[in-house]
Amino acid sequence: MAANLTRKEFYDLLWSQPQTKLAKQFGISDSAIGKAARKAGIPRPGPGYWQKLKHGKKVTPVPLPQRVPGGSDWIYFGNKWHQEPVTVDENEIPIKPTFDETMETVRVRVINMVGKVTNPTFAKATHSIVKKLLVQDEERQKRPRQIDMSGLSRNL
Repeated sequence: MAANLTRKEFYDLLWSQPQTKLAKQFGISDSAIGKAARKAGIPRPGPGYWQKLKHGKKVTPVPLPQRVPGGSDWIYFGNKWHQEPVTVDENEIPIKPTFDETMETVRVRVINMVGKVTNPTFAKATHSIVKKLLVQDEERQKRPRQIDMSGLSRNL
């Protein structure tokens, strides 16, 4: 069975029943459910979660993290090659997308994720052979260029 789910819908399903039951519901393997969750950045219940829940122990679901920048908000299960064709009405104006975050908050979040990026110009310790080549290159650049005119012909 093919299905399109948002990250939030898939997260709610993952935390409402075990992966094996979800897999049977979608007609795929439970490892495919796990791969889809990892790819979408959705946390799954850990080992023993369903047993603890069954016996009345306190369990807390891991909250759904924000979508990574550039990541999709949709999860698709099924054969992508045999999807039903999408019909588009040319006269219909598409719905304007809405976003939970402003561009500025996304930018700040990405900067915090990446951290400080350094671009060193030279390595701290240069190899001895490279040092000799750099010295030779500097000396070569300091010398004036000499043009060899002997090979030029006078017939122009």
